[in-house]
Amino acid sequence: MKKEQSTGGDIVPLPRHSENFKVNRMISYIEKHWNSTIELEELASWAGSSPCYASALFSRTMCMTFIQYLNALRVNKASKLLVDSNMSIKDISDFCGFQNSSYFIHIFHSLSGSTPGEYRKRKKCKLVYSVYLDSFNEGGINEFVDSVTDGD
Repeated sequence: MKKEQSTGGDIVPLPRHSENFKVNRMISYIEKHWNSTIELEELASWAGSSPCYASALFSRTMCMTFIQYLNALRVNKASKLLVDSNMSIKDISDFCGFQNSSYFIHIFHSLSGSTPGEYRKRKKCKLVYSVYLDSFNEGGINEFVDSVTDGD
């Protein structure tokens, strides 16, 4: 079965499309309501299926449960907020629909290999270093040499 993968630096690459119409409806619903509480019953109703059938169909088609998919999507969204905002980890956890910060930290760590705080620190350090290298490589070397030898 053909699945399109998401692109762009996600922690967990997620299939965003399936050849199954009902699964596509469930993915669409999850993507629209990712930061809200989503119950299996409402997801199944959206797809026009029973909860048991919807759960089995999603798992079989996507090779993960809908909760795993939802958590991975939330972690991907949170990872962008960790780098691109100054929101607290608790605020990001709340915004991304996690029931509490401890659960968010646990899920984030299990999917990324680091805590949200470690991830933010590592990514922000890489970003600062990257900006520094870019300026250094774009003629910044001459400015650097001039500043170091200014007193000579």
